[in-house]
Amino acid sequence: MADGGGWGARVRTRDEEFLRAVGAWWDRLLPEVVERQVDRGGPVVLVQVENEYGSYGSDGVYLQALADGLRARGVSVPLVTSDGPEDHMLSGGSVPGGAGDGELRVGGRGRRSRCCGGISRRGR
Repeated sequence: MADGGGWGARVRTRDEEFLRAVGAWWDRLLPEVVERQVDRGGPVVLVQVENEYGSYGSDGVYLQALADGLRARGVSVPLVTSDGPEDHMLSGGSVPGGAGDGELRVGGRGRRSRCCGGISRRGR
């Protein structure tokens, strides 16, 4: 799976090549985010793990790998996912064992975000 069948990394999957590329990007990006988290006096209150992944896939191992990678790099604020309003989208785009302890409404058209820890209230 690592070579994507000869076509390169398979994006938005647990493909090792893709996850390495995500990790390399996060190693450059996340120090800027981490130092600006609310628990360090900054404005960052949430970090989104994936965007509308439930409309695309349902690989909980992939989503957990992303969440673990964020935590390993110092992200301490609540993690969220953002998905469409259908049950299959919400369940497919949720981080296993973490999503569902809170639900935060964002944007319009029934979009819902699931929190992967820390928030247990509804908003608009």
